[in-house]
Amino acid sequence: MKTPTYEACLAASRLLVYLKKTKTKGLFYSGLSHNLHVYSDSDWASDLDTRRSTSGYVVIMAGGPISWMSKLQSIMATSSMEAEYIASYSAVQEITWIRALLGLSRDKPTTLKIDNKSAIDLAHNPVHHQRSKHIDIKYHWLRDKISDGTIALVHVPTTDQRAD
Repeated sequence: MKTPTYEACLAASRLLVYLKKTKTKGLFYSGLSHNLHVYSDSDWASDLDTRRSTSGYVVIMAGGPISWMSKLQSIMATSSMEAEYIASYSAVQEITWIRALLGLSRDKPTTLKIDNKSAIDLAHNPVHHQRSKHIDIKYHWLRDKISDGTIALVHVPTTDQRAD
């Protein structure tokens, strides 16, 4: 601020023009429903250099997003089902934190919508499978959150996937 450069002034000018043109844009909340609606998705092997997948989720409350994330996964997913399962894990972590923060009742689970039926089946079936034994134990924490009633996994068609 003391000695601004030409580039800094140009950037500030562009920012002010952008703000003026987008003053009608924003996040809008209705305040009518305080239920959480959560969508989780992944993009399998999307990083061309590392072939790691991207996880993403969006948490919606009162008609607008209150939390969202898009991040490269820390491990290599060997299938689209595994990538979706890992993405769901991240979403469940956020759901657990938000429910505790807001003091939401444990009577009703929060619905987590994902578009991969195989990941839903794996989360509901605690039986050890040869094809899924390589999935880290921490990701199976998702099963505990289903059984204790924190979340309910629901399939959503890819066309309706809001976390995409």
